[in-house]
Amino acid sequence: MATNRFDYPTVATATSSLVFDTAGHMASDSDELRFNDEMATSIGGSDYVLDYSALKYHFRFSFIVPRTKVAAEYDMADAKAFFLVVSRVNTFQWTDENSTVRTVRLMSNAVSFEPESGRWMRCTVELKQV
Repeated sequence: MATNRFDYPTVATATSSLVFDTAGHMASDSDELRFNDEMATSIGGSDYVLDYSALKYHFRFSFIVPRTKVAAEYDMADAKAFFLVVSRVNTFQWTDENSTVRTVRLMSNAVSFEPESGRWMRCTVELKQV
């Protein structure tokens, strides 16, 4: 079974990892291409665009983890610990279910967990490819 995983700082030198054994996936409205620019209109009515850099891909990644650990699986406490280490300052590598490795940054203002079903908690985070 293909899994998603997060590794900080990189896959090769990971000091902190999070592996999603079940239900880690991009949210349905994910893989969004955002322009890194600002558009405005001058007093005279002309449109202009300030281009800051290359286009950036944003992803909404949703995963479920158990509230508490059973055997060797990762749980909600492990996920919280990973995001505390990474925060929004550091980049990390995300390996998706197709084995594509992306360097990303956490863009979410908060990392929150909502009850899913039974012992499971769902979290959705926004990631920006850097």
